[in-house]
Amino acid sequence: MQPKRIKVSYTILRAWEQGKHEDAIRYLFKLGGVIQTPAMKQGSDFHKSWEEEIQKTKCLPKIFGEKKLINPSPEQYIKVDVNEWLTLSGKIDCYDKPTIYEWKTGRQTSEEVVRSGQVGVYGVLSTLNKQYVERAEIYCYNQHLTNDNKTMSIVYITDKMLEESLNWIQTLAGDIKSYCEQNKLFEKYSQ
Repeated sequence: MQPKRIKVSYTILRAWEQGKHEDAIRYLFKLGGVIQTPAMKQGSDFHKSWEEEIQKTKCLPKIFGEKKLINPSPEQYIKVDVNEWLTLSGKIDCYDKPTIYEWKTGRQTSEEVVRSGQVGVYGVLSTLNKQYVERAEIYCYNQHLTNDNKTMSIVYITDKMLEESLNWIQTLAGDIKSYCEQNKLFEKYSQ
């Protein structure tokens, strides 16, 4: 008998880790009920315009310094099998070998994004996709401020980070899968 497969993303794993189990299950089974706030809509609009700017200029968005890129791949969706029961997916804001670029809008700083573990998950995602990564650059733009409204962090993606992130992914995904099996959610919903 084939083991039940689940497909998780950083968003699902982070929701589960934070105890937001209903949200994680809603995302996992695409049940809806996730309301897009005006802030989320504004963030999506920024991402869309930055994607178009990168495609046109082959540079980082002007707001983040217009650094020249080599062969950028903005809004890159990746889906990879981690093992026989687990698929990991995610959308990297921009990949330009060997760097992952991530941007956020709103009040969070790049340091907060770094501490969240998202960089490690995207490092695992890229590595399993046979996409070489050395580092991530995180850019945050707080549109609510007029001064000091940008932060930037660079994180080097090490073997240790990849190992710890893969362990985090598999541990949380295993918990989610067990919960779904115990509560017969695979029978109730289709993924």
